[in-house]
Amino acid sequence: MKKALLLLFFCVVYGLAVAGCPTGPVDEKSNDAATKDEVVQKDETKDEPKTEPAAEPNAEPAAEPKDEPAAEPSTEPAAEPNTEPAVEPSTEPTAEPSTEPAAEPSAEPTADAGTEVVPEGTNTEGTTTDSNPNAQPDPNAATQITSVRGGTAGDITKAAVTFIKAKVGSDPEGFIVQATKTGPAIFVEADLSTAGVKVGDIVSFKADTIGDAQGRKHVTKYSGLTVDASGYDVKQLVQDVTSSTDLVSALDDYESELVTFKGKVSGDVTGAGGGYKAAQVDTTGITGNAGLKLRLPETIADAIGFAKGCDVELVHGPMWRYTTTAQPQTNDKANVKLSNCPKVTVTKASATSATTVVITFSGAIDNTSLSASGGQFSFDNGLTASAAKLLTPTTVEVTTGTQDGTKTYKVTVDAGLKDVSGQGIDGTNNTASFTGYKANALLLINEVNHIVKDGCDLVELLVTQGGSMKDITVNYRGSNKLTFTDFTVKKDDLIVVHFDAGDAKCNTAGIGNETKSINEIPKASEGTNYDTAYDWYTTSSGPASTSGTLSLKDAGGNYIDAMMFNSAGGTPAGSSIAAAGPLATSKQWGDTAGMYPASYDATSFAANAVDDHTDAAKSMQRKSKTDNNNKNDWDATQNMSMGSLNPGQ
Repeated sequence: MKKALLLLFFCVVYGLAVAGCPTGPVDEKSNDAATKDEVVQKDETKDEPKTEPAAEPNAEPAAEPKDEPAAEPSTEPAAEPNTEPAVEPSTEPTAEPSTEPAAEPSAEPTADAGTEVVPEGTNTEGTTTDSNPNAQPDPNAATQITSVRGGTAGDITKAAVTFIKAKVGSDPEGFIVQATKTGPAIFVEADLSTAGVKVGDIVSFKADTIGDAQGRKHVTKYSGLTVDASGYDVKQLVQDVTSSTDLVSALDDYESELVTFKGKVSGDVTGAGGGYKAAQVDTTGITGNAGLKLRLPETIADAIGFAKGCDVELVHGPMWRYTTTAQPQTNDKANVKLSNCPKVTVTKASATSATTVVITFSGAIDNTSLSASGGQFSFDNGLTASAAKLLTPTTVEVTTGTQDGTKTYKVTVDAGLKDVSGQGIDGTNNTASFTGYKANALLLINEVNHIVKDGCDLVELLVTQGGSMKDITVNYRGSNKLTFTDFTVKKDDLIVVHFDAGDAKCNTAGIGNETKSINEIPKASEGTNYDTAYDWYTTSSGPASTSGTLSLKDAGGNYIDAMMFNSAGGTPAGSSIAAAGPLATSKQWGDTAGMYPASYDATSFAANAVDDHTDAAKSMQRKSKTDNNNKNDWDATQNMSMGSLNPGQ
């Protein structure tokens, strides 16, 4: 009886044309009431999967139904065939959705899309696929973030990680969280090696302490971090701010949030903290405002040819800030696009040895277009090139014949040399002149008084090896404050650099610099001069009274000497800390044990800097002519002695 009923069921429900099935209409009257009810019940059960065919292929891999032997249902109890729809795809059209592309994403490990970390970010910066329905930020987290930004410790539950910021320069490492498109968002300082988060993660944690850094709100300590889901596509949170007019005036409302914009690079590209470059940008909503700058890691800025005049699109990135300056940024080269950039020009040429000259360009050069033979560089006065190599993205070193130190040469660059955008060098600005090599002078920063009355700060340099001063620069916090012209000095000569020369109190006669002798312009003619030293003036403001770094560089940008100082017991400025990193990596400043850190933070900077003086009659002075590259070389208790060797020298 059971076998007959089962056969009847399959004949009625599936319409099977097999042996034993009636060829005409089924006479339901020939079955008793219980049998009829059983058939109807099973027919209704079978109808359930047919009403939702789209869900089934996603719930079961497409191949699985084919693995089920077609005959198996006949060996199961009568109710079983209705609970296993896997047999349907081989005979019914409802199986077709399993062959459509809609099912394909289930084969991809979408949670891994944001795992590759490049400097301060991910390879996609959030272009993860939203394959997990649970990977959604909770809008209520926005209220929690607002509270935390206001300084109140508390929980942040199910917010999206939108950006990973690895340690570069003085910037802290950590991650940014946001929950709704219009923000708010907040940066969380974290050790990324232990935090274990990536872009697209939905996270919960408690913000234990909140701080302020350069105007930004930071979670400085957190606890209980959990990753609740992964794979959220953070592009859903990106705001287009191209037309926004309040990015600077209402910066608090945008800080740390994901943004996108199109505009033009309207300012010069300059340093923006250790490892970064930035330039003013104009958008539809904001033009001519130096408070809006696009900030990029140096490696990316150089690689893409980031330059004034380019059209730019930030695909997406967080709104960073430095005090009141809005600094949208990205750490993924794919997330910043340049177009219509001006052609690269030749900006400078400097002899760095008797047989080498360094050519500096306004933008990054495509190394694949550079001929190693040096044939793209031609010179006058009988000088020839024999080799060329890229030193930095914007400089090329050319090997030449022996240069005559008394001659001036002109170099011309062929248009076959291209920039990273594929454009040839600008043919109207492809030359530069330079003087044949003369050995550069070597110097030490010998004495510093950064609290002279009226801001007329002074820095004294001691010549340790005679030579040319051409293109040697004096730099404060990494920025060039003075470039010397070509004049020759001898060992033990002194040079006094006078700051704020635009102020008559600092440069009473305004006569100029000395290049011929130490008393070329006597004190009787220029009251601020020292008759025992070469006097040079710069209109730049002097070093800050709190903290800073000073350095000397040669024509090739190589460090000659450096030092750093800090008010005793004070907290150094962020820009001082950022500028100190290169001093350590170039082994120009370290600790008293002779070790050179990879970088400095506020604590290590303060511990290793020269403690400055607070009495304007005194100065920071070297105690000898020996340079150990640490604070023990210096003394800040002696009376100022500009124009004379220091005690102990």
